[in-house]
Amino acid sequence: MENLDQLSESTNESSDYIPGDKIYFSIVIPAFNEQEYITECLNSIIKNSLNQDRYEIIVVDNGSTDNTVKLVNSFKQVKLFSYPDVNVGAVRNFGAKISKYPFLIFIDADCLLPEIWLEKAENIIGKNQIDAFGGGCKLRDNPCWVEKYWLLEKNGEATLPKHLIGASILIPKATFNFVGKFNEEITSGEDTALSQKLTSNGFHVHLISILSVIHLGNARNLTAFLQRQVWHASNYLENPQNSVKDPIFILISVFIFFIGIGLANFFFTGEINPTYFVVALLIPAILSIKRIKRSKIKLMKNINNLPKIYIIDLFYILGRSTGLIKSLIKKVT
Repeated sequence: MENLDQLSESTNESSDYIPGDKIYFSIVIPAFNEQEYITECLNSIIKNSLNQDRYEIIVVDNGSTDNTVKLVNSFKQVKLFSYPDVNVGAVRNFGAKISKYPFLIFIDADCLLPEIWLEKAENIIGKNQIDAFGGGCKLRDNPCWVEKYWLLEKNGEATLPKHLIGASILIPKATFNFVGKFNEEITSGEDTALSQKLTSNGFHVHLISILSVIHLGNARNLTAFLQRQVWHASNYLENPQNSVKDPIFILISVFIFFIGIGLANFFFTGEINPTYFVVALLIPAILSIKRIKRSKIKLMKNINNLPKIYIIDLFYILGRSTGLIKSLIKKVT
């Protein structure tokens, strides 16, 4: 593809990077009220095996009202900037814009980098100066059951996502700029949108286990998990053309349809037709099967865990459905 060839040439010219040279990273971390985990996050980066003169750490504060700014300021190695009252995509873009190195790393403030993460990133990007890379999220030590049955680790390895996630992205700055950066208009899902833009422009997105990070900020109870899914669903109607192509959106729509038909039938006839609700309750089971298959855990060895996996997916569907319905109501009122 001609445009990618041109990018390959311009990458070396604009960054002064020559294959075989040392690689320098700009690590961009968006932050909003992250006092619980930001110190651990920054320490995990500094403790990495790569020399500190090979990377810069940029924290972009999105208007925190807790002790986030104070905690970040205690790290002399960290560059802190303020960019409040914008969506997270704009926060990430701001950090990338002010960065000085040719390779970008995006992580979240509630995540930890394993000790040789940066060294592995150096080896990976040294072989490919165009494409994007990412990992998944690993469980913290002593996770609660909600975390455990949501992430479904196998032998300590993270289940890899289908698209890039903001917690672990490794990308050349030239590539990032070439595809138009993160979408700044949506409140969540900017990482998935970037992944889709990359593939639609002919780039490969490589999702690999060695770039997985430890996620400390998982929801630890069903209420928090539900609320997070409601928030994630708030952007479904921002780009309906993409949403209708999303299998999850389709499943959520089917769930809402059958629940709605069941409730309408009860309202008009006074009788409950269980068929509608049974069909609706099969939707979370479909997600459970997909997640078990993707995680590659052995079903028969984990048969006793199936109810917990199903409950997580039921709350996932309930949360996403609630968020979609709230967006619809907001749009028509």
